[in-house]
Amino acid sequence: MKKILNMNFLKKHAVRSCGIITALLTVGMSACSPATSNDNTGNYNVYYTDGEGFKLTSKEYHMQKKDIIDSANELISEMNNSKASDNAIPIKPAYVDILQVNYNNDNQELQITFSDSYLKMNNITEALYRTAMVKTLSQIPNVSYISFYIGDNPIVLSGGSVLNNMTASQYVTTDSDKIYEYSHITATLYFADKYSNKLVRYSDDIAYTQEKSLEELVVNRLIKGTDNSELRNTIPAGAKLLGISKNGNTCFVAMENLFSNELETSKDLTIYSIVNSLCELKGTDKVRFIILGNDPVNDINYIDFTYNSAIVK
Repeated sequence: MKKILNMNFLKKHAVRSCGIITALLTVGMSACSPATSNDNTGNYNVYYTDGEGFKLTSKEYHMQKKDIIDSANELISEMNNSKASDNAIPIKPAYVDILQVNYNNDNQELQITFSDSYLKMNNITEALYRTAMVKTLSQIPNVSYISFYIGDNPIVLSGGSVLNNMTASQYVTTDSDKIYEYSHITATLYFADKYSNKLVRYSDDIAYTQEKSLEELVVNRLIKGTDNSELRNTIPAGAKLLGISKNGNTCFVAMENLFSNELETSKDLTIYSIVNSLCELKGTDKVRFIILGNDPVNDINYIDFTYNSAIVK
């Protein structure tokens, strides 16, 4: 399984104390009111990642401070405690700075202001960190909402999500608190034409999580096939992707039962539907196969295949 994760957060680091201790009233945020002085001492669950990069874990922490701002700062510092444990690793990359923590008493909103480097986090790290922050800080009494800012404006992610007025109920997680952030790619796939003479380009919008490689998604999408009446599948339903990896610009594909009499396509159409589809991905110029479960395929196994335009309609 391919895991895409910014490993900077594994470095030993702590939150820069000068970046999170603020006055209650700051220029450009005059709507913020003084934090209440309720006693927030007690036990809190502080959230980290378990180190795999796709799951949250928590540790109980006893709060020492009393007002909301100090409570938030203390919890944030604990979230970035590099000595938490081997199974509780801070999520925030070292290059992301927290500049201010403010509290708006009017709507009980805790406002966290970040440097613009917040937007440099990859999708998985950002989703983990955002969820961990909201789940941790929303435990503070009299905090109903969490908002993330850059400057005077709430953070807006590339997908259009605005990170304001977030609540813990928005981040109820399942599957052992695994966090998956979906992205979309328009992939170019190659299926056979309706006469099974040549390949035809077909654009398909694929939603994916970064726990799987795009190469794996493309091959599995070809195995799934198409419902388009003008196209024909090139891979039998019984085929199975055993593994896929990359070394430089070469993609290695191990498959089982790739060829079958149930399809009226040639071996070349089957092979090049995979090769051409994978070569459409950035950084892939060659494809090498290991085919199992069929008659000997020495003319295919361990040979470097490249994009074939002559077979495309």
